[in-house]
Amino acid sequence: MEMEEMDRILCDEQLEEVLRLLPPRSTFSPSTADVSLVSKRWLRLYRSSRSTLSLRLSSGNCTPQALYSFLSHFPRLSHLLITIFPDHLPSSVASSCPPEPAQLCLQPNPGLQEVELWCCGSIVNDILTRLLENCTSLNSLLISTLLIGEVGRERLLQFITHSRCNLRKLYLRLPRALGDNHLLAVAEKFSGLLSLRLESCPSVSHEGLTAMALAMSNNKLEELALIDCHMEPGLLTTLGQSFRNLRKLDLSCNDKLADEEFISMLASFNCLKELYVRGCAGLTNASVVSMFESCEQLETVDLLSCDGIEAEAVELFVLNCLRLRQIYVEESKLSDVSRSWASKKFIEVIFR
Repeated sequence: MEMEEMDRILCDEQLEEVLRLLPPRSTFSPSTADVSLVSKRWLRLYRSSRSTLSLRLSSGNCTPQALYSFLSHFPRLSHLLITIFPDHLPSSVASSCPPEPAQLCLQPNPGLQEVELWCCGSIVNDILTRLLENCTSLNSLLISTLLIGEVGRERLLQFITHSRCNLRKLYLRLPRALGDNHLLAVAEKFSGLLSLRLESCPSVSHEGLTAMALAMSNNKLEELALIDCHMEPGLLTTLGQSFRNLRKLDLSCNDKLADEEFISMLASFNCLKELYVRGCAGLTNASVVSMFESCEQLETVDLLSCDGIEAEAVELFVLNCLRLRQIYVEESKLSDVSRSWASKKFIEVIFR
């Protein structure tokens, strides 16, 4: 059937349904015509039929106003991915930016529920304002960004303190922005949090982390990550007392972790299923023994780059951790006995 004839026969609703069934453009073969170029009518209906959209933009040519104006042509979007590549950044700044470009992921309807922001730039400030004004259904927020400045720090605090959403998941990687006041605001505002991940936050103090943990002691937090944070003595004890329902704990890249307090903390985590201590050079074999003795539900553990943990402890762990399904460890620390038992118990061993 010729395009003109199809265009004449099909009403808007029928053509829109046909367009909705087409695969995403990224999966099209090179020989597949771009239906949005057939006519203005097809372009309009193609846009209105899309539930997913991916954009790749340059920060120098992207303004919030132009972006939101363009998105208004896609009324049925449930998943939006915007990639904004930073340009004209000083080399010293560019090298410290996250490896991912700026991304904004929105999903699904009704109402915006999940947002991810990865970027180096101040556009985050405007997006946070939009989220505060319009997104009451938001339940998951990830922000990983640099260079948001004092305005960005204040904008983030305003979002936290004045938000009308009920966040369940929060992941913050803000090396130059996150402070103790943000953490206390999170603890006071989002009492329903199930997952909290903090990464590379040097401006957050040990006192700030401790105060946050105490303020959240009544939460039913199931997942906690404190990656490359200030882990001073006393914090692990507070974590053990405050978050007894944890299912997943990530303390990677904290070289100040020590056996005594770590072992004491594990005694409180009877429900723990995933434990990540990659790069925690202060832990030794004693901590590994405590893992399988205290955490009988453990299924996944990451022991990579833990210089104080030896092959003998890994062997004991593989033999005695009854529910283990996945372990990250150096190949050099895996004995023949460990390999044999891992194979018999269908344990996946990951060396990277």
